[in-house]
Amino acid sequence: MVLEGQIQASQIALAKFSISGKLVSVKCKVGDMVKKGQLLASLDKKELQTYLDRSLKQYDLERALFDEKQKENLSEYEKRKYQDSLDISVKNVELAKINLDATNLYASINGIVTQMDNCMPGDNITPAGFVIEIIDPTSLYFQALIPKKDLSQISKEQKCRVKLEAFPVNKYEGVVGNIGFIPIKNGFYEAKINFNISEILKVGLSGTAEF
Repeated sequence: MVLEGQIQASQIALAKFSISGKLVSVKCKVGDMVKKGQLLASLDKKELQTYLDRSLKQYDLERALFDEKQKENLSEYEKRKYQDSLDISVKNVELAKINLDATNLYASINGIVTQMDNCMPGDNITPAGFVIEIIDPTSLYFQALIPKKDLSQISKEQKCRVKLEAFPVNKYEGVVGNIGFIPIKNGFYEAKINFNISEILKVGLSGTAEF
């Protein structure tokens, strides 16, 4: 049996900011290898740092007022009012810290930067307006398409040989790692075929798997 298919990746990350702001630096480019946790880009921090500083000062004031009022004989309503004010100031500090931390964009996986929106330092961006795609090259596999009528002929751990159009003289040994539970298109199911030649693979390469 011969099944058509192409190279796919199981580990793809789309890195993007969760807030809007002015882009101040980009630390990578298309084709770069990046590691999980590596800084990819940063937004301007001045305004958000100011908001955090102000929130911290407001918390100090609310904390001092709360501590002072505890010395008085307060009604339950007054106790709740001062406690609520203190709690709100704490939440404001937490929110300011979250937003400040969000000005740094980090890689969530190891991989290659394959696509990036064309933005330059100084541009004002939105979360959807600046996206960095990262693909883990070790997660590439051959996605063979099985017609539903042939599902009974393919099983997990079954061996096969993969031939890619880009390398027509070679055939690579592969093993079925998984078979899809639902069709991916028009009655065809995915057979995920793993083989250890990731150094020459590219997403989208077409070919066939022979069983």
